Amino acid sequence: MAAIRAIFSVWGRTAYLLSKLFRQLFGLRAQKAAARCIDRTSAEPAPQPPRKKSQQRAATSTTQKKMGCGPSKDKAPPPTLADKVKDKVRIEHYGVLGMRREGRYEVKGSELPDGDTVIIDPCNADFVHRSGPQHAGGAAGAIYQFLNIKTDPSFAQQVKAEIKGEGSCAYHRYGYPTSKHVIHAVGYDFRRPGPWGSGSDVDEDAVVDLLGGLYAKILALASKYGRKKLRLVPISAGIFSGSLQNRMPELTAQALLGAINMTFGADAAEDPHRSTYVDMIEYIEMCIYMESDYRAYARAWERTKNGYTEASENAVTPRGADAPVAPAAARVQSTREVDAPAMAAPQPVRNSTEPAMGTASFDAGGSPAVSPGGAAPGSPPQMPPVSPPQMPPVQDYGY
Repeated sequence: MAAIRAIFSVWGRTAYLLSKLFRQLFGLRAQKAAARCIDRTSAEPAPQPPRKKSQQRAATSTTQKKMGCGPSKDKAPPPTLADKVKDKVRIEHYGVLGMRREGRYEVKGSELPDGDTVIIDPCNADFVHRSGPQHAGGAAGAIYQFLNIKTDPSFAQQVKAEIKGEGSCAYHRYGYPTSKHVIHAVGYDFRRPGPWGSGSDVDEDAVVDLLGGLYAKILALASKYGRKKLRLVPISAGIFSGSLQNRMPELTAQALLGAINMTFGADAAEDPHRSTYVDMIEYIEMCIYMESDYRAYARAWERTKNGYTEASENAVTPRGADAPVAPAAARVQSTREVDAPAMAAPQPVRNSTEPAMGTASFDAGGSPAVSPGGAAPGSPPQMPPVSPPQMPPVQDYGY
């Protein structure tokens, strides 16, 4: 028993020493960890005052250079109001009432204008003040029939007051509650002498300025009364164009572009009506009734919108005596021509003493006698007459 008690006593003493040793070891580690935390806290820099924006930009630039990336490129400026309006212009093959001409027939090209559409009525000042809608015919008569004023003896007093001559326009709303919105516009008669010149001596720049001013008034009225769609027509492009008939597509496109820049330029951003109108409007249509005119106006607008000018084309492509002449194409000899044998020399034509078939001869008495061949002896051979080839008539497709 004494031996057993001695063994347990030694074992207990050993266990106590071991536990004390472990406690000392773990305690030392904890002290070291705590000391490290204290060192880190004391090593932190003191808070710095906020830096200025210039210092921040310099620090950012330095960081970017260290990372291997340079400053970002400047973003493109946002589109102006004029750019937005130009993107909404469309050239359409129908009139303001949606009808168009195809060949000899008039067909439907679009729907009638609704309550959110403003249409243009190209009218005459004398007609507005003296005649009235009941005497109108043609395209004007169709517009007044659509407005339900075809039987009215005169226009509204507000229209008469605002229509004072060439270059003037007036907005009016017809009907209630289904309103129809119209801008009556008076164009210019380029057949008579005026600021643009006379006859064939016409200043096209003056024409563009006058038409551009009228289109600018129309756009200003449309933005003031705020409708989602606008249907324009080429003004003074019909019988009033005179010697400018073939030039009207180009002149109209230049005038419309100038009107857009004038109405929705840098100063338009301060006008709440115009800035709101640009965001609200869906499209501006230039309505062309005839198919041949539609192709010309569509091509002219695309060229003008993209910055095309005739002066730039003449500078790039020389014309007249300075124009480059294309070299003549060299003739390529085919394999058959190379491998074919040389042609034989031409043989002289010998007159045959035999009568030709199908001709008549005369005997000594002068009476006709038909020889076996049908021709008089010794006469040259007769060839049957050859009629010229018949060519089919040329078709005019209106190009």
